[in-house]
Amino acid sequence: MLGAGIGGLVAARVLADTFDEVTIVERDVMPGGGHGRRGVPQGRHVHGMQAGGLPLLEELFPGLRAELAGDGAHEIADLSRVSLRFAGRLLNQAELPVAPVLSVSRPHLEWRIRERVRRLSGVRVAEGLEAVGVTSTVDGDRARVTGVRVAPAATRDAKERTIDADLVVDATGRGSRMPVWLEQLGCARPDEERVVVHIGYASQTFRLPRDSYPQDLIIEGRAPGRRHGFGAFACEQDRWTFSIMSYGAGERPPTEPEERMRLMHQMAPPWLAEALSAAEPLDDVARHAHPTSHWRHYERLGRLPVGLLAFGDAIAAFNPIYGTGMTVALKQGVALRTALETTTDTELPRRFYRAAARPLSAAWALSTGADLAYPETLGKRTRRGALMGRYVARFLAAAEHDPVLARRFLAVAGLVEAPSALLAPAAVAKVVRSPAPTALSLPERARSDVAHAPRETAAS
Repeated sequence: MLGAGIGGLVAARVLADTFDEVTIVERDVMPGGGHGRRGVPQGRHVHGMQAGGLPLLEELFPGLRAELAGDGAHEIADLSRVSLRFAGRLLNQAELPVAPVLSVSRPHLEWRIRERVRRLSGVRVAEGLEAVGVTSTVDGDRARVTGVRVAPAATRDAKERTIDADLVVDATGRGSRMPVWLEQLGCARPDEERVVVHIGYASQTFRLPRDSYPQDLIIEGRAPGRRHGFGAFACEQDRWTFSIMSYGAGERPPTEPEERMRLMHQMAPPWLAEALSAAEPLDDVARHAHPTSHWRHYERLGRLPVGLLAFGDAIAAFNPIYGTGMTVALKQGVALRTALETTTDTELPRRFYRAAARPLSAAWALSTGADLAYPETLGKRTRRGALMGRYVARFLAAAEHDPVLARRFLAVAGLVEAPSALLAPAAVAKVVRSPAPTALSLPERARSDVAHAPRETAAS
């Protein structure tokens, strides 16, 4: 198992049910407790476990939800506890039950999962090692991977050694070398879809008293002409993660306290702006950039080696603003478990990739469809996507006033329901009957960000 991020840990949990020994190879030396690490630069930024992933988290790690609740993580199960503005439309905030979302910091969640996986029989974690290649033999007309070559991550030109394996799973993220390894094994690289989004984060953690505020999750997402967004999540131990996002090539989210607070006062609900102004910062500002989303279509390959799989972000990485990555990894974990239980090792890659493509397709359509609504985003556009984008814009405008539509949109965004749920007859009827959309509902305090935003251009 290559990589000990959440995707790698989920895969290791599944593999432990089938294999006597599971070795997790991780280039980082793991920190104690819920602290961030170099190999997960996105970990300091706003994170949440979507409603579509939370039941799967509990299925794979029984009792973990209660453990996280005991740590102070928040399960948000009412529409009134969230403030979400997408494409300039603020979703209705009526008191209405919704499928729960888990609000917890990424480092804390990863630590709790990692400790669960460490305790599994036959699992060991080899830290400070980097995978540099795979070993293989010929099996008929296909290559069969027999292990992975590793070397100390901190030392250049260090002596390699081989870890023998019946199955190698690559969860090393967007920088995965799987396409190169496939070529070396005589296979083709997968086709790759790319959408250039140019989103940046600058995040900081603050301490705020628990249960003293009306909401737990606030997102001011992208809107036409606006170059910044805002996110704040209540996390464990009275902590809040506060992020400023930037959109567009050449834009960078500010790290200076005065500029961050100015933008926060423009975009955040007044109660949160006031609270954060007086809150205790617990760390320095951390930056992270996500220039491009990708989907490597392994499910389309006609010839695949035996004993080698990609997993998690090594297959697809999404715009993080939509919070789908961890949930998709859990859905891939379920697909891997089913494939291991129902097929042979020679058919495992094809069976897994095809099963994993189903949840990937829904998440990809949601995230890239929203991103491609902005002309500065670079990627393949289709007539069908444009029509769906216009319908979703009408849907969001109607969801400002209709809590049932707002709940349905959250269910789709949270990967509880398929995107087709937005086209259910009852939903379409409500959207059609709703008044024509008015001007975007950006808060008055945020309009100066729009007014002073430079014209964005597509990156070359």
